[in-house]
Amino acid sequence: MRRIIIRIAVLGALLGGNAGAQEIPERVEYKKTTPERNQTARKMMLRCLAPAATHKQRLELFDDLLIIGPVMWKDLRDAGFELTSTPAMHSYVPVPDGAGNMTAVDIGGGALRSAKAVSRFVNAFSKNYKHARIPVVRKLTPAEMDTYWTVIPFAIEEPVFIAEMGKANILMDFSGSNEISVLWVENIDQAKQDALVEAALTKQRAEQEKEKQELIKKMTKQFGSRKAGAEALAGKGWARFQADAGDEAAELFENVQVLDPRNPDGPWGLSMTIFMDLAQGRESPEAIITIIALQEQALELAPKNSRIMGDLAYAYSNAAKLTGDEHVDAKKELCTKSVAMFEKAVATDPTFATFYLLWSTPLIQLGRYKEAWEKIEKTRNMGMEIPRGMIEELRRKMPDPYEKPPKKDARHRQVPLPQGASAAG
Repeated sequence: MRRIIIRIAVLGALLGGNAGAQEIPERVEYKKTTPERNQTARKMMLRCLAPAATHKQRLELFDDLLIIGPVMWKDLRDAGFELTSTPAMHSYVPVPDGAGNMTAVDIGGGALRSAKAVSRFVNAFSKNYKHARIPVVRKLTPAEMDTYWTVIPFAIEEPVFIAEMGKANILMDFSGSNEISVLWVENIDQAKQDALVEAALTKQRAEQEKEKQELIKKMTKQFGSRKAGAEALAGKGWARFQADAGDEAAELFENVQVLDPRNPDGPWGLSMTIFMDLAQGRESPEAIITIIALQEQALELAPKNSRIMGDLAYAYSNAAKLTGDEHVDAKKELCTKSVAMFEKAVATDPTFATFYLLWSTPLIQLGRYKEAWEKIEKTRNMGMEIPRGMIEELRRKMPDPYEKPPKKDARHRQVPLPQGASAAG
């Protein structure tokens, strides 16, 4: 969305500037502060960034702990300024990996932790971003917020402003402490940030390809073929999964996919490690989309595997639970797909009790309570214990038709009185 930024006189900027509501993108977490604190920060920027400002005045603007964004860091390094990040700075940007998933690429940046290092930075900053006029200091546009949001690990919190310095739009994000000073500084330039992401992706892909070829060479030498190596790693992957070592298992299953893309254990096992993280709150609800995609891929590779069918059926029902109540048709479609997949799983292996237990979940969601009780009863008859919460949830919808009434105690049975007698005797 384009916005027209009205550049008012410097006096107007000093007195407040940028009146009106600020538009904030939906995905951005943005925290406001008091008008007084914003005004103090704005005045400080105008004074310290003026063309005639001294080195000492500009130093007043920055904290001794200073983060330099990836675009500005590259600008200064490319210009020949010797700056050292202590420790190494990592700025991770999420990008699609081409397989429907998101991956994070590191585009760098700088971290300075001493007054001396910040002083060197201010010298480089002043020389690289020369400007002849007092900068316009304004709030961020929605597009600038979005660009900044992709590289920071925290909410955007005021005071935060853009200083228009020549062709550069310099973002200054002040610390949340009582003392007002800049904690994070960056040149907001989407084209330059995109170029950094592309370069990082190219480097990452090259490193991944090198690791892939080394893995193939090693496993082929050890097991005689890529297929045999994949089977060996799959076995180790399931063992680590059963031991609740999800991260180790995930790496093994990813290597299975590298060695033998036709082995269903690769996508299937990886999906189960993601499901483990989802169940334990380490993944966002959107992860169910990846889980379903991986399990559908696994089922294509092993179309007669009933266990994959059962996991996929359960994934569909979980996706329905995670779908908002306003999306009635989508929830119903997912539950219907779940029921159909459980039917296929049971037709393939009617002896696996877990299928019947989990089958009741989409039936409850569809309001088919009698059928849900049938699956629960089938599970009981197969000797499997039913989770109490599941029974209670279904009882709230419909009484258990298979529950036998309690037997009456003969000692408390009422004996009929002789005809004509009264209870009083």
